[in-house]
Amino acid sequence: MKVLFVDHRYHAKTGSSHFLVDLLKRYFDVTVLYEDSLPPGKPLTSASLGVHAFDAVVVFQIGTGDLGRRIRHKNLVFFPMYDSLDSDSLSMWRRLQDVKVVSLSRAVHEKALSYGGNSLYVQYYPQNNSKISDEKTGRGVFFWPRNTGVTWKDVKLLMGNYDCGFVHLHKSADPGQNPEYPTEVESKAYNVQYSGWFPEKKQYLRLLETCTFFISPRLKEGVGISFLEAMSQGCVVIAANRPTMNEYISDGQNGLLFDPANPTMLDFSEVLRISRNSIDSAADGRARWRKSEEVLIDFIMTSGKSLKRTKGKGIVVIRRSVFDLGLIRRLRSFHLLKNMLPYGLVMTLKKRKDKASREKGG
Repeated sequence: MKVLFVDHRYHAKTGSSHFLVDLLKRYFDVTVLYEDSLPPGKPLTSASLGVHAFDAVVVFQIGTGDLGRRIRHKNLVFFPMYDSLDSDSLSMWRRLQDVKVVSLSRAVHEKALSYGGNSLYVQYYPQNNSKISDEKTGRGVFFWPRNTGVTWKDVKLLMGNYDCGFVHLHKSADPGQNPEYPTEVESKAYNVQYSGWFPEKKQYLRLLETCTFFISPRLKEGVGISFLEAMSQGCVVIAANRPTMNEYISDGQNGLLFDPANPTMLDFSEVLRISRNSIDSAADGRARWRKSEEVLIDFIMTSGKSLKRTKGKGIVVIRRSVFDLGLIRRLRSFHLLKNMLPYGLVMTLKKRKDKASREKGG
């Protein structure tokens, strides 16, 4: 079975989707295409991708919302990311009606189901290779300011007067982002160490082993590979209380969550216990992920046209012969479409058409 995997160009550098590509390659003949492989300015379409040469097309993150319209394939699978998804968009979910959705976030999965989407929920965990050590306690904060979500100012508030020993700041921001960095005075006061992009990932993982804390830099995540790897290394992850971080982390148990609208000093009294729990939860999660791999592969292999669709509250599929589709266009209010049940909406529009027909006949 031949599978085309289409991905965001930045993931070629970060490796955020490599876990999925590696899994697919164990079962399929996989061709990977990054956005920058296309001619400049050319959008994702069936023609540009040559999709008909493949048995399945898997799209990771890119093309959110307009995917079902631009790529026509009987077996199209979409991995949306919570941090780049307008999950409340009715029009987006309607355009994804014939697309199979794999949700790596519970929040995305529940939203997809509520709009009648065909969604599979799986939770990814990386391989756990860490060894717990009492020496980690009280030593080292790793902070990777990727955007302007969690700032250096937030880090200072969260750590307060806690003696963390040193701060390692990884200076490799996301494209187009310009995060705040410590001043020269602050760098000396907090014993800040700096790094750029690591030539090999193992160097990055070795650094995490020397750090007790990992500050998750985004206010919301798609998968959250960086903080998941930190958890598997026994780091106490400090993250905003939002998806997907709060789908993996239970505050005070296997990590620390904070309110991004009001960051204050956290409770560090149980650091070692939380570190141990972090490794245990990552190991348990890894076992669950391995069990879900076959379910995911089966979901990808099954043609989307033959799958049953969950009845949702927002998407309405109505036969054109029942009434004039112009009636739908006149219902401009999003809340009306969102809150009415599909059956009730159909009956309301049918009654209006019947009434109009009677008046015209009279």
